[in-house]
Amino acid sequence: MLEHECLIADLAHKLYKPTSSFSLQDLIQVGFHTAFKIASKFDSSKAKISTYLTICIKRDMIHFINSHRNKSRPGDFATDYEDQTPLWELVDGLDERDTAIVILFAEGKSKRQVSKELGIPKKLLEKRLEIIGRDYA
Repeated sequence: MLEHECLIADLAHKLYKPTSSFSLQDLIQVGFHTAFKIASKFDSSKAKISTYLTICIKRDMIHFINSHRNKSRPGDFATDYEDQTPLWELVDGLDERDTAIVILFAEGKSKRQVSKELGIPKKLLEKRLEIIGRDYA
């Protein structure tokens, strides 16, 4: 897992805000915990390890951030999350596959790219998008 240290650190830096009630190191620790936890579950015939790690680590970091929302550090006057995109709240309520779909689309990938990266047929992807849009919109 140490070969994915840069991936974990990069994700933590993208999601971390200096006004957070936790440190950047806390977020990085969440990433390593997730990476070690999922290593035994990974099936290389379904996806690339980096794709799977990215999706799972992002999901867990977002969950960690949401669980610490509105908790200020000692000495801070307030924690500012107003500019955080509603996407994170949406992702927090989805299962693993739907989380992956939303995150990949948020990164600007096309339906074809998402379908190929997750190893699911395009028709199934379109059906999941329809359900996500209906249930979580």
